[in-house]
Amino acid sequence: MGSSLWGGRKWDQKKKKKKVKAIVGMHYYGCKKQLQYQVHWKDYSNAEDTWEPKENIHTPRLIEQYHQRQGMSIKATKIPTSNNMFPDQFPKSQSEIPEQLT
Repeated sequence: MGSSLWGGRKWDQKKKKKKVKAIVGMHYYGCKKQLQYQVHWKDYSNAEDTWEPKENIHTPRLIEQYHQRQGMSIKATKIPTSNNMFPDQFPKSQSEIPEQLT
């Protein structure tokens, strides 16, 4: 009774601690847009990669390497927004519309 079958793979009752080999993806998940990284585990196939919340990844060096490979900065950049996306392209009154369009 020292092992069990899970997902077609034999596992010891003692939990096998997985080691992160590389971060291979990133996305924002759910309505709260939680940052998650796709983790490739050492000694496991790509099919067994998992999406993990940033808080669960304790290898900041691998996260930094992922961002460097992607050419991204780890710090977020705030983009200014306005109520009107194209303020200079729309006529302000009916008289400013060319006759051909009225």
